[in-house]
Amino acid sequence: MKADFTAVVGESGADDGEAQADTAGVATARANRILTPQMAMPRDICSTVYSGATGYSASVTNLASVTTANDNVFGDNTAAQIAAQTPTLSGSISAGYTGSIVIGVPA
Repeated sequence: MKADFTAVVGESGADDGEAQADTAGVATARANRILTPQMAMPRDICSTVYSGATGYSASVTNLASVTTANDNVFGDNTAAQIAAQTPTLSGSISAGYTGSIVIGVPA
């Protein structure tokens, strides 16, 4: 199964921003949910977006004060777990970013 997602980077307080999957069809029906993904967005991308895109000025300060070590979601994860939860992204503020990540879902 392939699920497309839209990342909304905001003032969540997560270390590197966070994104939640927004899938279409039966995958979004509460009764069919088997996984709620939460991803750690790459810090360098968040820093670029927060400092360069309109509307994110408060996020620059928030990002500076939060690390994966003190984050309430990712704080107890190992470096390997954080890496597995961080998508590979490419793009720019003007063109947008695209990315990929492998998420294991039980059969």
